[in-house]
Amino acid sequence: MLRKRNKLSFRKLAQRCDIDYSNLKKYEKGEVNISMLSLIDLANALGVTTKELMDF
Repeated sequence: MLRKRNKLSFRKLAQRCDIDYSNLKKYEKGEVNISMLSLIDLANALGVTTKELMDF
């Protein structure tokens, strides 16, 4: 898991990519679909490309 590998809590990662942390939890668990814009923001916050994030 990239978030854990980068030692980021849900809240800290959510702050980095300007996504509500409760939504971030749902994305990680696969409970809801992530928008393309949020996916890009998340990839940038994790320091990876969107392709790398989707292939993970």
